[in-house]
Amino acid sequence: MTAPDDDRSDPSRFAPQPFDDFSATEGASAGLAKRHVARFFRTHDIVTAPDLPGFRHSHAMVGALSLNHLTYGAQTIIGIPPLRDFYMLQWTLAGTATYRHDDREIRVSAGSLYVVNPDRRYEKVWDADCTQFIVRIDRETVDEVAARSYGRAGTDQAEPIAFATGAVGHSKRTTGLFSFLQSIAADARTDGNGWAHHRLAHRVAPLLAELLLISVDHSAEGDVGARGPSRPRALGAAEDFIKVHARDTIRLQEIADAAGVRPRTLHKIFREHLGVSPIAYLRQVRLDLARRDLRAAAASGQSVTEVATGCGFDHLSKFARFYKERFGESPSDTVRRHRTA
Repeated sequence: MTAPDDDRSDPSRFAPQPFDDFSATEGASAGLAKRHVARFFRTHDIVTAPDLPGFRHSHAMVGALSLNHLTYGAQTIIGIPPLRDFYMLQWTLAGTATYRHDDREIRVSAGSLYVVNPDRRYEKVWDADCTQFIVRIDRETVDEVAARSYGRAGTDQAEPIAFATGAVGHSKRTTGLFSFLQSIAADARTDGNGWAHHRLAHRVAPLLAELLLISVDHSAEGDVGARGPSRPRALGAAEDFIKVHARDTIRLQEIADAAGVRPRTLHKIFREHLGVSPIAYLRQVRLDLARRDLRAAAASGQSVTEVATGCGFDHLSKFARFYKERFGESPSDTVRRHRTA
């Protein structure tokens, strides 16, 4: 694997570099930048200058990890909805990023990283000089690793593990985390060498999850004050109903009946706590099911169409579009990747 600089006391000395040969994008209008970034993360709100000539984004994949080098080149405010099925590790390489949520404001300067939890809404302010290395890691991977390390009691599967909200600086505890992030970023720039080698790449996401869990305080170890207020009972009932019946034909009224509230009330609850409508949440659950089925299809031979219809999607083109928006790859790419793993 590519080794970091010998002086490990300052993570900025071995900060990840742009992936110049991998889908690099330079300069954009605010609208184009928003649509481009949403392809790799989630649809979001943006407030910035109309034109962003300093916008730079490059992307690479190592195993199941999505690696991103990103700067807007102007002060930019991003409204981040709940991510639901993935975490983001955001390492500030230059400038400052400010995160706001639950009446808290956290400034993250160069050399520190911030973990964006999947179950909460954030507002993020990039200053004009801010550059970040952002890693997207599936919640499923973190859950699986935490279940092995902490047991089921320590990983409440109904709620994602919540990492402590605060800047994560370089220390003895976090040295391995920063070094590993640098190593996979450097290897992603090689021609399939080091961690990017096909025989090792599938191990990278679980290893990163393990390092994250031992380097940053989180709720599986106890209450770190990272969870928000208690959730309405109707929300939990609706989520349970959706998860049980996701493969069936479901109407909004049926979900509301299961939750014991009116459809309008249910819609408001979902918007306030999850940032999506009940039907959009149903689609997310179905997409999660489809992703698991597609991984299995690599061995079973089940077709993409069969998986889509089996998960409640009637229109294959819409399924493919929603799937790529959520996971950053097409359904057939998922099958192909797991067939060759």
